[in-house]
Amino acid sequence: MSRFVKTTAAIAMAAALLLGSSATYAAQSEAWVKVAFDFKVGGKTTTVFHDIPVAYAKDITEYCERYLSVGEKALGNIVQQGHPELADARFVGAKCVTEGGKFKWAKGPTERLPKMKKQPSLLSDPTGSTGNQPVIYHVDLLYENIVDGVRPKKYVRVTMQAANARAAESMCSGSMNMLRLSRNVLEKNPGALGLTGNWMAGGGRCVTGKGGYIEMTVAASSGRSN
Repeated sequence: MSRFVKTTAAIAMAAALLLGSSATYAAQSEAWVKVAFDFKVGGKTTTVFHDIPVAYAKDITEYCERYLSVGEKALGNIVQQGHPELADARFVGAKCVTEGGKFKWAKGPTERLPKMKKQPSLLSDPTGSTGNQPVIYHVDLLYENIVDGVRPKKYVRVTMQAANARAAESMCSGSMNMLRLSRNVLEKNPGALGLTGNWMAGGGRCVTGKGGYIEMTVAASSGRSN
């Protein structure tokens, strides 16, 4: 399995969990890895353990050493929502648990992730002031430099246009949409991103403002500014 495919699978796993289809992903998984999620609470570190599905047992080592980091923030958010005592905590990171020098895993989970609470709409125009007009919004695309050792990551901001606010919301709400966008932009014109060397697309996030709403303005072509 190629590095790109494995990274895509890691992102897809996080997306599946966030979209509430973890049961489907889990049914296709051969192993469950024990993962420790660390949070800072009042200056002290609190660790919570949960089992994460991995498609193939033979890929556990590479998943834990390289690809867990791709979706750890999304997974950490799910864990935090399922533990009220961590409501004001700061997520530090996640790592696979080891036992006897090997990563701890099983064929079935003993500590499943808590169910993800339904997230509020990301729509940036709750008042409807942009109507059905074309809108401009911004996306921070994530890229990973393919080098030996620790791979540097970089966010690059790009400007996007959508047919209307709803279309922008749909684009921003899909993790796989962000992955495809970051890959397409990289393939089309890597120089415009200011990236030199060998880089791999890793998704992205839409720029949001107050209240977590997507920041957008009416496109100039509509003859109106927001």
